[in-house]
Amino acid sequence: MTEPEVVESVVSHFKSNKYPIPVSIKRKLPIKMGSSTKEADIAFMCDEGILVIIECKSSRNKEKSAGISQLQSYLCATDTLLGIFAASTSLHEWKFYQNLTKNTFAEIDYDEFKKLLLNQMRQYTVINKRAEQRVIQLIEQSAQKRLTEERIQRATTQLIEKEVQKRININSINDGITHKLNKRIVSLEQQLKDAKTGCMWGWALFGIAVLIIISIASSL
Repeated sequence: MTEPEVVESVVSHFKSNKYPIPVSIKRKLPIKMGSSTKEADIAFMCDEGILVIIECKSSRNKEKSAGISQLQSYLCATDTLLGIFAASTSLHEWKFYQNLTKNTFAEIDYDEFKKLLLNQMRQYTVINKRAEQRVIQLIEQSAQKRLTEERIQRATTQLIEKEVQKRININSINDGITHKLNKRIVSLEQQLKDAKTGCMWGWALFGIAVLIIISIASSL
């Protein structure tokens, strides 16, 4: 079997399985190795990171140990827990590895591999639920904060409107008083003028009367 055929057989096998969380299968995953970048043939991904790295080789490739070492270097570089080395389309010929950290690995069987993978997924499911709950909590807190801010804003606006109305009322009262006072002043000024005019006519008549009296007295 060629390497692409091995890759397709691995992908087909895992696509047919159901998992508790969404798993994406990525081909040619770039992996940083020191100053260079390599590509793992297949990786199982979830939102939290890499679940499994798979290195595939042709069944005719005799350097299987080199492929296994390559897989293990990818596991170390990415801190990925599980790995598979496949040089055949037959599941029974695949090799499954657990990363024990510090460049130490344990070869495990398929059943142990599935158990560890499902445990990882359950942990991620719990993490996802907690993250989702936290997001919901933050949204609720934000909504409550907005409601509180809106209440404060409404209360502030109402106070401002009341104060403005109060000042308008005071100004209206002052304007009314001022208008009445102005009318009274005008009225008093008019009365004063009328009084002055009447007084002048009185003095004039008095003068005329005196002159008439003097004239009569002279003629006697």
